Amino acid sequence: MRSGWRGFDRWTILAAALGSALFVGMCGCGRDWPPTAEGLYMSQCARCHEVDGSSRTASEMAGKRVDLRDPVFQALCTDEEIARIVVHGQGKMTGIFGITDAEVDSVVLYVRRLGRASSALDTLRSDS
Repeated sequence: MRSGWRGFDRWTILAAALGSALFVGMCGCGRDWPPTAEGLYMSQCARCHEVDGSSRTASEMAGKRVDLRDPVFQALCTDEEIARIVVHGQGKMTGIFGITDAEVDSVVLYVRRLGRASSALDTLRSDS
């Protein structure tokens, strides 16, 4: 039998490669979210910025908390700035590799929606 890479036969190498591909395919990088704005946010952003945008985890990781729901953040940060940060990252935050322009736009709109949802909840709480 013919030896391949570092003395392994080609069938062992092939089996290892296929097994690795199958394992990665089954495990992925977390839950499989639908290809929607919310799905993109949940799969790419919520790990640090939390589901609600409060960014509690990000503050622990990076030492700086940016609450995506904060009215000051929502007012001062333009859509273009959010899009740039989504693609390229900022500080210790990495950007999202391979994201399309349409997906960037949907994440920006979702971040804006987080701010509106937070404002609506605050209004309901103050009316009670």
